[in-house]
Amino acid sequence: QTSDLAGEGDAKGESKTTPSSQPRLPGIIYVTGHEVELGGVSTGEWHSALEYTKPGPGEKPETRSAGPGGAYDLVSGKNRPSDAPENNSTLTVVDPPEGMSSEEYWNVLRVADSNYVDSDWDYDMYGSDPGEEGWNCNSWTVGIIQATGGTMRTRLALLPHSFSGTSNPVPPRAFKPK
Repeated sequence: QTSDLAGEGDAKGESKTTPSSQPRLPGIIYVTGHEVELGGVSTGEWHSALEYTKPGPGEKPETRSAGPGGAYDLVSGKNRPSDAPENNSTLTVVDPPEGMSSEEYWNVLRVADSNYVDSDWDYDMYGSDPGEEGWNCNSWTVGIIQATGGTMRTRLALLPHSFSGTSNPVPPRAFKPK
């Protein structure tokens, strides 16, 4: 397990990994993502989202992520069309805190997301440096996982794509009850 979610390099000797288009299994929380395009042109940046499917027949995947809102706010959302499973590659797996099942942890993530107030957080496509105001989808993904005690198996910084915003996660207070 990797505890340094926001690290920007290869400090632990980990090697780069490649996103996968393999089918995602029920009962596992994934970080998924896709390349961001503006006007049909690649930005070189990647968007990240969380995805979970309850075990059992007929269960559909649920996604959670954040992106730009109309007032330049970082807005979270459930099942955003761009996060549909067929649009996203598997980036890594999220392990729940010790002693918690993936389903229990998914419910913790859902509650944390419901506590998040969109208008409190400024959107910046490339994120911003730590201590500055401006967050993006990757800031949100890393922030909600850190705030709830989960762990990504592979840091986004170790993937062969650009995941700006990971070095400035949305602070834990954003996911706490108001």
